[in-house]
Amino acid sequence: MDTGDGSESKHQQCTLTSFSPFKACIDPSFYKEDDDDRPGGKISQQFVPVLNEEDVANMHNDEVAYRVMLLQQQLSLLTEKSSGQPLGAPTRVFSSVSFTDGEILQQLTSTEHQKSLSAHNWPVMETLGPDFFTLATAALDCADDPTALRNRLEEGLDAQQSMPGELRKHLKDNFPVFLSACREVAESYLNRKLKVPKASGDDADAGDRKTGFPAGFVLEGEHGRYCPVSYLASGSAGEVWTAMEIQAQDEEADLTPESTDSPGPRARSRTVKSRQNVLKRVKPSQKDSAEQEFIIARKLAQDGGDRYCIACVDRIEETPEKLWLVLRRVVPSQYGVDLTEYIKADFFKDSSNMHHAQQLVLQLLAGIQHISDRGVSLRDVKPDNVLIDYDTTTHVYTARWTDFGLAVDLSDNGTHLRHPSIEARGEELQKLLVGWWYDAQKQVPKPKWTSRCPPEKSYQGTAMELDNLAAYDMYMLGIIFCCMACSIDFPHIGTRAIDEDVRELLGSEGYESDDYYKNFELGRVISAHVRVFEHEFEQTFGKTFGRVLLAQVRMMLTMTPSLRPTPEQVRRDLKRSLDCE
Repeated sequence: MDTGDGSESKHQQCTLTSFSPFKACIDPSFYKEDDDDRPGGKISQQFVPVLNEEDVANMHNDEVAYRVMLLQQQLSLLTEKSSGQPLGAPTRVFSSVSFTDGEILQQLTSTEHQKSLSAHNWPVMETLGPDFFTLATAALDCADDPTALRNRLEEGLDAQQSMPGELRKHLKDNFPVFLSACREVAESYLNRKLKVPKASGDDADAGDRKTGFPAGFVLEGEHGRYCPVSYLASGSAGEVWTAMEIQAQDEEADLTPESTDSPGPRARSRTVKSRQNVLKRVKPSQKDSAEQEFIIARKLAQDGGDRYCIACVDRIEETPEKLWLVLRRVVPSQYGVDLTEYIKADFFKDSSNMHHAQQLVLQLLAGIQHISDRGVSLRDVKPDNVLIDYDTTTHVYTARWTDFGLAVDLSDNGTHLRHPSIEARGEELQKLLVGWWYDAQKQVPKPKWTSRCPPEKSYQGTAMELDNLAAYDMYMLGIIFCCMACSIDFPHIGTRAIDEDVRELLGSEGYESDDYYKNFELGRVISAHVRVFEHEFEQTFGKTFGRVLLAQVRMMLTMTPSLRPTPEQVRRDLKRSLDCE
């Protein structure tokens, strides 16, 4: 690319004269005019080409990231112009097309959606990356002054002295990328308020569910080939199909997908029906989280972990933006496939299932112990995320944890958390910054029911020093045990059906107001209705086992994380109670 001084940008990967150009309209101060090493260092004075897919595929990632920011700046200016603002007015610092800088900052300081790094009571967290919450809070009063806001944010990075100096300098040197990460984090919530027309791709996906995939459609992963069979369900992260694994009968078989009427290797393939899988097609917006989920799921499946967790056996990149995960499928029973379905089907109210209920409790505890022993916190412990595998021969039910999209690996002093590095630039740096916020500051689970989340709302270094990394998950596991005992899906309190179940259990007096259900805290509720919960636990789990479990649940729901029992402590006491029955 001609940079205006007779030189050619070393980052340009293609000839620009072959494209239809349009004039760049950005703030010239957005880039340092004397920095020829930066991709697009003087592009503000040039034409920006119209690119096709091949050009983008061959482009360096750094150049892609800077071109995206250039176009966002242009779109912001054009949007302001169309709204009546004079051309040349100060641009938005965060370059958001739909939201003001003030709205971005307000979202980044919402305590409903994130927390400060200091809340973790674990100083190492503050050394790994920036504290978005603290930065945004300090800059709120500058929201209407772009120059002051930019300066305040840069000063805020300097003020976070716990971060290594090299990292602070790197983030300031790549400040546009840092701002883009802030915008992406905020817009992940703000965009939900916008009415966005359904994309054509979504229509195509809906067609897949109705008509099936094309005949002979096969996905090739790193460890095998898979054929979707039938659509199961969809969720916030993507869509799920049952699948069969396809294997060749001999080593000479070519695994390259061919047309369905083509003879040869495809004709020599067979479907392995002995082990069914599930194919999860990940939404493009959830791809980075799904990659992290795959890493954690593979770690948890090691050392016999597939006894406690659903194994993630393969990943498939159908295209750079379209990721599939392959998971082991559990065998459903007449009650369903996940714990929520078992609760709704009154499986635990049937006294003939008491032994199964006891064993499921012990299995869930063993699973959380296995997970925490590997330094992982699930952060989203709920009945929906427990799948129950039914053995049709022995009639044994086995509970396994699944869905590790919100899980974090806190082992090795937190170094496995996604966090920015001084080697990353452009798109890669932005991805790491967003991942850092997601792992370290995002409030999970979603605050529909405030008290479903542990009151500390953080990892708590003190809990880890006491070898109780599971304290966060144990609080929510206590809620699950109450769900099983009462056959009520407490995590969905606030919906009409669940609220009616709660009123029927506890009586209606004092429970009519919406505020009550918003502030519903199960530990306090149990204390106020001990006899009710004793009856439910004893009816479901047996007199001795039920009483011991309820006593442990009350400790699991305590406000102080360091006082919560470990999974192994609870499991040991429950096994002793079985010996007494």
